[in-house]
Amino acid sequence: GRRCGFPLIYALSDKVQFNDQGNQVIAFVTIPLTIEFNVQIDDVKVVITPSGDLTATSAEDFRAMLIKLYDEGHTVFYFDLKNVSDMDSISLGVFFSFGKMLKDKNQQNGINGTRPILVNVEKRLLDFFVLTGLDQLCTLSGSGKE
Repeated sequence: GRRCGFPLIYALSDKVQFNDQGNQVIAFVTIPLTIEFNVQIDDVKVVITPSGDLTATSAEDFRAMLIKLYDEGHTVFYFDLKNVSDMDSISLGVFFSFGKMLKDKNQQNGINGTRPILVNVEKRLLDFFVLTGLDQLCTLSGSGKE
């Protein structure tokens, strides 16, 4: 069980440097700073297609965009995740809180339960969503819960 940390460091880092004594390590990791959201709106629905992985760096902008769209009167949301292969817990929380907000506000306004719909979800993410209970607030493409 010893020395298993080095392979992990190398696997997760773009570049690794050690000092001359070998008692200090610098790991370089690329973190994307921006993600783009393609938003298409028609008379019935809003389709949002993220251009990359959903992480904490984009979560607040994502949340603010969803609230703005809802405040503009949109109530049917599709999320096309065809370009998303990874998501962190912060972004998962955005989906949770938005799904819950949408459910609660629709009930308050007498709108019959429209849930966010996630389509083209990679199997690994689909399993993660079901495991964490997101399938209780959103409809997942290919999950058998549609």
